[in-house]
Amino acid sequence: MNRNRDDTQRDELRTWLAQRLRLEELPWPLWEWLEVEGDVDEVLDLNRPLDREDLLSMVKERLRFAKEMAPFVGASTSRLAAPRHLGRDVVGGEGRQSRGGPLLYDPLLDPLAERIEQLLEAGVPVDPRYQSLVGDLLNRRQGQRDLQTAAGLANDPVTQRAEAFSTYLAKLADEDAKVKDFRREVLGEHVVLSEEVALAFLFSPAIAVFPAAWFREHSIPFTEHTARVTELERLSPRWPHRLRGTLELEWDSGQMTSRFAGAALASDPFDRGTVGSGSLSALKGSVISDLVLLDDHLMSRFPWRPLHRDVLQVPMFVLTGKVPWVEPIRATVPEGYPDLYQTADITVWPWVPVEEVTSVYERIRKGLNPTPTTSPKRLALFIFVLSHPEVKVPHKGKIPTVPSWRRLLRSWNEHFPEGHPWHYAWSEKTGWDPRNLKRDFLKAHDQVVNFYR
Repeated sequence: MNRNRDDTQRDELRTWLAQRLRLEELPWPLWEWLEVEGDVDEVLDLNRPLDREDLLSMVKERLRFAKEMAPFVGASTSRLAAPRHLGRDVVGGEGRQSRGGPLLYDPLLDPLAERIEQLLEAGVPVDPRYQSLVGDLLNRRQGQRDLQTAAGLANDPVTQRAEAFSTYLAKLADEDAKVKDFRREVLGEHVVLSEEVALAFLFSPAIAVFPAAWFREHSIPFTEHTARVTELERLSPRWPHRLRGTLELEWDSGQMTSRFAGAALASDPFDRGTVGSGSLSALKGSVISDLVLLDDHLMSRFPWRPLHRDVLQVPMFVLTGKVPWVEPIRATVPEGYPDLYQTADITVWPWVPVEEVTSVYERIRKGLNPTPTTSPKRLALFIFVLSHPEVKVPHKGKIPTVPSWRRLLRSWNEHFPEGHPWHYAWSEKTGWDPRNLKRDFLKAHDQVVNFYR
């Protein structure tokens, strides 16, 4: 194939993927991954079965996985979308700054700051490439802690009640049959781990690939061991992946080398690094697989869904007994369409005082800074115009194309005849002039569609 033509096809394919994902540009690490795996060549080769839609599905899956894993590799999930600068209060659209003080919640930065702090406390090294990012995140985390201290949250009755409720639910969960079975089988009777040991347990390659019965069969401790994957091979290129490899284990009374093989667990939330060109995912039937199933069971039974779900929260409760926090108020500003719409989602327990909820909403609303609602007449006119079958909206935020404002004026006045306060009057000077109607429509359009100030 002609090289220039090949490059053109590649560029066109990359642009197509970015457009379908609503990204300005496809992230280069993702594109490089597609190139190395041969997926790009397979799509461009018309004799092969993989088409563009198949590739798009793979890209979406990899983006989802990358976003879930971002807190564990020292990168912000915002790198997968439009540019976003740390330390800048941005909400509701690319490059639009909030006014009136710092944003109360940031769905991307806040969980990342919390996770980085936890990993550093556990002794996880920082990639030098992300030292600056980590510094910004830790400063953000400390700033949040200072605000909480200044506000005296520890003495706040709402917080105290949430803590009391959280403690009660944790005690209730301690008696859950599945929790007791897992703890008895893996940890032993009446045993809980320290946070340091629990983290080592969660990220152990052996715990990720072998079932609990295998550890008992070989008299290998679940926690007091070291494990290293020396060989790893991905047997299937498409999901679900099958892996096989070799693992070396050492513990106080012995050591061994063992082979493993199995299907990768799709919901494995942990990153255990790479072996050669591959990464180790937990296998179905492993101890981690049992723990993930227990996580799903407890999450369906208890309201353990913090503002930014901590993937370690429930596993750490099972292993250490640490009480999962039940937030009295959970408020998020989920991603919408830049400069088109943005929502604020607030979940609150019914015992939280109204003034507390109002305060949270006011702070979020101040950050979003919406335009005020226009008059009932202009809103009715906006609906009236857009309901006309010949009116088209060419692009988000753009003024609709209207076949004839004068015809719309006549139709409007038929609905609201002379004497009605919404009637547009005839003028001796200009006659049936539609300019006032058009002006009112554009005012409504500016407030309804482009509702950020």
